Amino acid sequence: MGSLHRLDVGCADASVIIADTATFLVDCHNIADYSGLLPASKTVRGVFITHQHSDHYSGLEYLKAEGYAIEWLIYSPYERRYEDKSVTIDEWREFNGLREYFEEQGTESRRAFGQESFDKPYWTPDGLKFWMLGPKRNTATSDTRTLHDACLVIRADLGNRTCTFTGDVGCKSCRRRND
Repeated sequence: MGSLHRLDVGCADASVIIADTATFLVDCHNIADYSGLLPASKTVRGVFITHQHSDHYSGLEYLKAEGYAIEWLIYSPYERRYEDKSVTIDEWREFNGLREYFEEQGTESRRAFGQESFDKPYWTPDGLKFWMLGPKRNTATSDTRTLHDACLVIRADLGNRTCTFTGDVGCKSCRRRND
């Protein structure tokens, strides 16, 4: 059904899931180093961005520069607040600029919260099942939230394999950096 390629991209996580007829990315830092895993058609079915730190979304710039199309962009529902120290204003603006660019090219985008019910998957493309485990809406929108509190937590059922992606949710060293 789907094969998983976990990429060694430094301190961030990035993965490529290749199904029979589509390719999916979970975060995309340094994706240029793994361009051989990207589809020759230059169309990526879905990109999940667990949160808006550049070491998770920066590959969007490569995809843009190389003329890739993204059908679906699913990203953290975090909303930056005034004087927010958990994400820089430059990162916030850069991510949103890239998101807007792909939307103008026809990409469907979704800010995703964890599912209220697990009766059915969040998304079922190409025989795969994606479940949105988090973030919980009340956590991601609380007045005391940080960006990592709103990381996407994704379960992917790839047929013979189940994987969970957490971004940097609960990252204690990151919390200290931002305090």
